[in-house]
This record gives sequence, structure tokens and C-alpha cells, in this order.
Amino acid sequence: MVYKDEKQWDSWQRSTVALARAQGVEEVLDSTYAPTETDDIALFEEKKKFMYAVFERTLQTDQGKAFVREWESTYDSQQVYASLLYYSI
Repeated sequence: MVYKDEKQWDSWQRSTVALARAQGVEEVLDSTYAPTETDDIALFEEKKKFMYAVFERTLQTDQGKAFVREWESTYDSQQVYASLLYYSI
């Protein structure tokens, strides 16, 4: 689902959480999650890249685009989502 208007926040968030769970990348949406094992760290980096691609495609509000651009160099979708949550409160 494309997020073009702040009015869509609830439905976009529900859809995104469902997608993340279905793809096994829901840890990205948890700002407190930090893997400790080497293999888990590498896998988590790949999960963040996947969700970054999702966010790059679906976040079409001005603020959403700004958060995606802010974390472009590291593909840190965990930070993108945390920023979105903070902004939407």
C-alpha cells in the first residue's frame, strides 16, 4: 500500500506490519531489536535492506520521503520506521 496522505497512516501501518510478518522481517519494525550473534547481525542487515526498498516505494508523503532520504546511505529501515512512529504520534 502506498502512503500518500497522513490520513492513511493506520491502514498503511497495518498493511506494512502484516507484510513484514509474512516475509519474516518484523524485527525491523521493533526499534529496540538489536541482534548479538554474527550470523543474526548479517541477516538483520539484509532484512533492513529489504524493508528499506519497501519504504522507498511506499512512503510518498513529504515527511516519509525525507525519512527515506535521511537513511539512504545505510539503508536503515529500522530508523526510518522509528522516525515515522515518532512523527505520527
